[in-house]
Amino acid sequence: MKKFRVRMVSVVMVLSAGILLFLGSAPARAASVNLSVGGASTGTWVYGFSVALAEILNREVPDVRLTVVATPGSIAHYPMLERGQIQLGTGANFSDYWALNGLEMFKTKHTKTRLMLPATIAVTHVFALESSDIKSLNDLNGKRVGMGTSGSPGPIMCNQILQTLDIKPQLVWSSLDEMIELFKDGRVSAAFWNSGAPWSGLMDVATVKPVRLLPFTPEETKKLTQKYQYFAGGVIPKETYAWLKADVPTILTFPDWLASIDVPADTVYKLTKAAWEHWGEVVKAVQGAGRVTLADVVKEGIPIHPGAARYYEEKGIRIPPNLK
Repeated sequence: MKKFRVRMVSVVMVLSAGILLFLGSAPARAASVNLSVGGASTGTWVYGFSVALAEILNREVPDVRLTVVATPGSIAHYPMLERGQIQLGTGANFSDYWALNGLEMFKTKHTKTRLMLPATIAVTHVFALESSDIKSLNDLNGKRVGMGTSGSPGPIMCNQILQTLDIKPQLVWSSLDEMIELFKDGRVSAAFWNSGAPWSGLMDVATVKPVRLLPFTPEETKKLTQKYQYFAGGVIPKETYAWLKADVPTILTFPDWLASIDVPADTVYKLTKAAWEHWGEVVKAVQGAGRVTLADVVKEGIPIHPGAARYYEEKGIRIPPNLK
């Protein structure tokens, strides 16, 4: 009986030692990283984009958990990133630049903002009636031109275009809906709007009166892109609107996804990699995401998060020193 007990104790000791050895040699599971994403207002396309992308990233990067939160809008994200209230968020490259440099509505520099990826391409629509004598941007001098809401990021950016090109129209500030009605009624001769394309507002106007999109000349584009690193030259493709007969040269900007510099580079690398490897799924959820490519990241003119930069460089994209 004693021998049996001794043998049983020996077996238990051996098994216990084996279990401890196994547990000691097993790799520790990575701790979950929880990140809040500023998604802007619910119902906006950027909120929908953020939710769609976050769902994909939560599936593909299981050790990171993204939670999209509703906010007053993308402009609110820069101070929230600075204070650590969110770690990722939507933005636009021109307001990214303003926040980083303490310009326009930002009274201090928001130094933690970094670019992760472009979300879509926004184009500058400048339009007038096809029957009018306004055929170029210079023809806007002295004309009443609708600009949207005073103090809003898009209209500020459009006004920078006019000031840089030394074009001096009579600016009419209003809500977007009112601007469209002002144009339809002939109370403004032309209007500016920066958005994705096709833009429903212009399509609405074109069903009432034939319109003309004003092109940017090569000289105008060069002047703007040399002065502002967040402007890029491009076109509104003729297939964008049924009534266009040719591509229209314009100025491009980029709505985007941002990451705080405080988020570890390895985490942002994994998120960026997973996003682009499953970009087709994002496009199915938000069609406008299909307008951007990997190469567009350097067109934004905004410093790129080190983790994201590592991924882009692995894909053969050269990141200029001023964007690192």
